[in-house]
Amino acid sequence: MENPWDDIAELKPEMENPINIVKALFSPLYEKTQEKVIYKLEQVYFFPEEVKMYNIHGAAFHAVREKSHPDFGYDPNKTKERQYFRYRLLLSPTANGTVEYELFKFKFPLFFYPVQFFIDHSSFKGISDFVNEKSKFVMANNEQKLQNIIAIIIRAESTIKLIKRLMAL
Repeated sequence: MENPWDDIAELKPEMENPINIVKALFSPLYEKTQEKVIYKLEQVYFFPEEVKMYNIHGAAFHAVREKSHPDFGYDPNKTKERQYFRYRLLLSPTANGTVEYELFKFKFPLFFYPVQFFIDHSSFKGISDFVNEKSKFVMANNEQKLQNIIAIIIRAESTIKLIKRLMAL
């Protein structure tokens, strides 16, 4: 029997993984800050923005309390399969490892695009061009748009101010 893989040319990736793009764009941070600020990408299995609150009815007072759904949590060690890969980008001063600032969160499907950002668009001038009217989230539908969004975030006055403050810690 003939091997079906014999007729297939050498397989190569079609495009770059969004994680590699983010890493490449943030890798100069350490050097640009005189080795005072680092970034970290942390994989997570949910975003609080995606979790709908559910109500618990108290028997005694019929009070309604809101509580996070118990199936969700920032536990990077959980191995539940999900439809999307979810990451958050953290900035931290090298002199104080206990301080971490979440700059943004993003998720993407197995096929990489669209990349959806969970970020306050009002803090980043020019990013509103990438807001999806239906979902109201910042969306990158291809590699070039992803690079543009990250560049806007990096160059934003609020990001520069944050980095300068982290350098002082």
